[in-house]
Amino acid sequence: MSAKREFSDEELVAFLDGENDFAPVSEIRAALDKDVSLQARLQQLSIDTDLIRETFSRVGPALETAVPAGGIVSDFSAAPAVPVRQSRSFSFSQMAAAAILALGIGFGVSTLTTDGGDRSWQDYVASYQALYATSTLAHIERPQDEMSAELTRVSAAIGKAIEFDAVGNTLGVDYKRAQILSYKGQPLIQLAFLSQGGVPYALCILKTGEGSADKVVLDEMQGMSSAFWSNGEYEYLLIGGDDESVISQLAKHYAARI
Repeated sequence: MSAKREFSDEELVAFLDGENDFAPVSEIRAALDKDVSLQARLQQLSIDTDLIRETFSRVGPALETAVPAGGIVSDFSAAPAVPVRQSRSFSFSQMAAAAILALGIGFGVSTLTTDGGDRSWQDYVASYQALYATSTLAHIERPQDEMSAELTRVSAAIGKAIEFDAVGNTLGVDYKRAQILSYKGQPLIQLAFLSQGGVPYALCILKTGEGSADKVVLDEMQGMSSAFWSNGEYEYLLIGGDDESVISQLAKHYAARI
């Protein structure tokens, strides 16, 4: 039996907007016939495009200069960003992609346009995580073997084997999915979690091969609690919610196992 195809939110948004260059249209259509969870995801992603267009019209001029050349991008958007004013027919999914690239609608635009200097990968992760809501992850329900296979594939991108048992459901937080992002041309992986109370968390890992091991340092980023640490070869950022005690416990748990 072939493995179930997992589609990214970006692919599904492109599918909804009819952008065939960004979406495996035939695969999605075939999966929709038998995958109820995929149908639910598409329904949730069928957002008000007029609202997105209105929001984009307010932040578009800022995004034209704010899209970071080395910022975090998702797999499908590795190509250079299209300038905002290049085409009058700039489509909804292109606007969404540009907004994701800038990591800024409603959250990070002011930071991107006012700091005047290089932002760390942790800053980009925090801006990205600020876009997450309970509904971003609540629909994801998959067998453990599928999640383990995905985790193996994603963790291989940074050359680090991560077992499901290391990130499996613990301390009232459920592991949901993994994906590969990119920071300045280097793979950065994101492991997404959802607490039983509906709070989204993310553990992001970047291979640096630099520095020495650091203890867990707690902080606040984008209004969320966060924890940063390093083992000398990899850097880690755990972020989500506003309960520092939960972040502290989770960080210690993952730091000891990953």
